[in-house]
Amino acid sequence: KNQKNKKQNEEKILPRVIAGETYYTLKEISDKHQVSETTLRKYVKSGQLIGKRFGRNILVSEKSLNKYLSE
Repeated sequence: KNQKNKKQNEEKILPRVIAGETYYTLKEISDKHQVSETTLRKYVKSGQLIGKRFGRNILVSEKSLNKYLSE
């Protein structure tokens, strides 16, 4: 059952490519890395994680996410 949920979560991750840069929603990052969306929003607000608002969503570039995860 756990693997089924994990597989469903992986299928939900649909990166967006904007101007050659890959972006993920906070929900997608939350599901993949087991971090709450609230925590991610705090990281964006504090500048620890760089996010851009596109409509109602905050999107984080793959480059920015990798940089944060490597710190």
